[in-house]
Amino acid sequence: MNSYLNDSNETLLQEIKHLSALDDPKAISLIYDQYFHRLCAFAFSFTKSKEAAEEVVGDIIIKFWKNKAGIQAIRNLRVYLFTAVRNQSLTYLESKPTPTITTLSSSDFSTHSSALSPLEHLILSEMTQQLQLAVASLPERCQLIFRLVREEGLKYKEVAEILQISVNTIDAQMAIAVRRISASLHIKKPALS
Repeated sequence: MNSYLNDSNETLLQEIKHLSALDDPKAISLIYDQYFHRLCAFAFSFTKSKEAAEEVVGDIIIKFWKNKAGIQAIRNLRVYLFTAVRNQSLTYLESKPTPTITTLSSSDFSTHSSALSPLEHLILSEMTQQLQLAVASLPERCQLIFRLVREEGLKYKEVAEILQISVNTIDAQMAIAVRRISASLHIKKPALS
């Protein structure tokens, strides 16, 4: 799956580079469609405000388009965008020392439809809610790292680059996250035979 994500990311980056060289605004539509909701959820982890998160991501997309010449130098689109959002979120927090804290549900930043039966949808919904509660109970930094690795499909090295911490720290935080989530969901480690 990670290989598919990497191939897809590379293909998208090449298409965006091509479109931006032609000054075609479809490049922005591609970024918006592929990343807007995910980047907003990431920005929210810093700003704690849906509106501020959307403002941060909107600013990043505008800056990205205005700097078309710099697009050609990008090697990894996901790392570039997540790093830009992290930096812009921190800048936003410096300029707004008292952000409004709101609650956020995963549906605020996602748009998905399902062909599941009502019973399957209910079961999936309950399982998802339990998992979200377990992830939400993690310490803030641990939660952020877990979401970037598991939900965004980023590699440890990419997360380390985005958050400017070591790969060993990512590894340690992921171990803590998996252990705490497993305990919270009452998942026992299978006995070795």
